[in-house]
Amino acid sequence: MSKKLTKSEQFIESWMALSGVLRNERLVKGFTFREISICEYLYKAEKGSVVTPSDITAYTGMLKSQTHKVLNDLEKKGYISHEKNPKDRRQLMLTLTPEGKKNYLKEHKEVVRLLDKVTEGMTDAKVRSICRSIDEITAAIKNFDLQLGIKND
Repeated sequence: MSKKLTKSEQFIESWMALSGVLRNERLVKGFTFREISICEYLYKAEKGSVVTPSDITAYTGMLKSQTHKVLNDLEKKGYISHEKNPKDRRQLMLTLTPEGKKNYLKEHKEVVRLLDKVTEGMTDAKVRSICRSIDEITAAIKNFDLQLGIKND
């Protein structure tokens, strides 16, 4: 007889299962999960905006040392480049290269195709409901972190 799980324990099991699938590199063949997250951030950055390694660290929640390693790996692959900010020479500006953009869009298209298959039997209302639930959970965790004074630096 198995122990009845609390709501939080049920949530942890579901969260871990989903996280494991999302981080599985077979879903995104040319990138690690962290690499694709960074490329997505750079792709979605407004044209002309300055994106720094600190911005990436804040967005991903990685440690600065982890961010540095992943950025170096992406640069070695030719997917990102950096240059000094002309307004503040101490600051690096990151950009997605044409090769990085091409490969990001290719992988993004594959993930969308996969999720199209996942959601094909769901109504639009069901998908919106799932997304709202995920957004609520994300906001609650962020709010809890803020109340505790936790920062992702």
